[in-house]
Amino acid sequence: MTRREKRFERRKLKRLNKQRAFAKQVDDFKLICDRTRIFDAIDSAKKRVMWKASTQRWSMHQLFMTERLYRDLKAGKDVRRGFSKFYIYERGKRRNISAVKFYERVVQKALCQNVLYPAFVRSLIYDNGASQQGKGTKFAADRMVTALRRYYKRNGNNGYALLIDFKSYFDNINHDVVKAICCKHFKDPRVRKLCFDFIDAYGDMGLGLGSETSQLFAIRYPNRIDHAVTETNSGHKIFYGRYMDDSYIIAKDKITLAKILNKIKYWCNRLKIKLSPKKTKIVAIKNGVLWLKTKYYLTATGKIIRKPCRACITRERRKLKKQLRLCILGRLPYASIEQSFESWAGSHKRRNARLTVWKMRQILKGYNHGKKI
Repeated sequence: MTRREKRFERRKLKRLNKQRAFAKQVDDFKLICDRTRIFDAIDSAKKRVMWKASTQRWSMHQLFMTERLYRDLKAGKDVRRGFSKFYIYERGKRRNISAVKFYERVVQKALCQNVLYPAFVRSLIYDNGASQQGKGTKFAADRMVTALRRYYKRNGNNGYALLIDFKSYFDNINHDVVKAICCKHFKDPRVRKLCFDFIDAYGDMGLGLGSETSQLFAIRYPNRIDHAVTETNSGHKIFYGRYMDDSYIIAKDKITLAKILNKIKYWCNRLKIKLSPKKTKIVAIKNGVLWLKTKYYLTATGKIIRKPCRACITRERRKLKKQLRLCILGRLPYASIEQSFESWAGSHKRRNARLTVWKMRQILKGYNHGKKI
């Protein structure tokens, strides 16, 4: 063994020991079943939902409910309370929501804050931007811009991007695989049982939208794919990023992307994830890369232009006109329409969409001047 190889093995062993030491710190049911931590979890769970009657009742009797939850957890009782099921339309897509009761939400908050989040986040790559503190859609968009700038310095604007999307991601998450991930991170049987209970609450397959544990399981689930892509021999030649089930890989040629796609398909079969054949594709960078409802153009001079998705603009225009018709009938106040529009316009300040926002604003001005909607 060469000197360099010995040094690599020493560093590898040091990292492994450090990981094991940290795993022991968070792999403890007492971090969840603790009165102080349960009280703090209730405070966190109340944020932005204090208008609900159930949340207000919990706030009135917070000390009593803290003791009740502590005793239920210590006795090993089932803390699941079922779901409030409903659906919402997000960007024209219907999403089924399974919202947990506040009692169960507090337990999930204590589990996620003290055990799941610190255990899972350490193994995630930096460019995984979903459901993490200090990250989000803005972080993911900025990392895409950074990737395009770095790519341009190396190769110009001639290149390709592989866009990856998982088909019905939350509905197709395999429970056995998620449980195996939990077993890898946690040895405490009570922590495992609590995780398994929240997973099994959704039946035999899939996880539901509306609970914090599902979000954390979902960002950790394809983590092996992230490492398989970034740790390949060509990892230093590509740029990779993921936001939940949407990923992009930027490379100089299609052959590299085809090899990476085959590797991703291999790991998808092992993790039992399905790729969307319609949304998984290779596109030329100079023709625009559509990711997270924004289209990124890399020009020949290196300038990056961010345009909103055309379908989103059409949807917003139809929504605005429908709202104004309801306002004419007296069924919707104009102040609510204006507030909704300004929220949409504010989200486009970080895109090159001044003309789009201006044209949309003319529809509002046309209503104020009595023009036909």
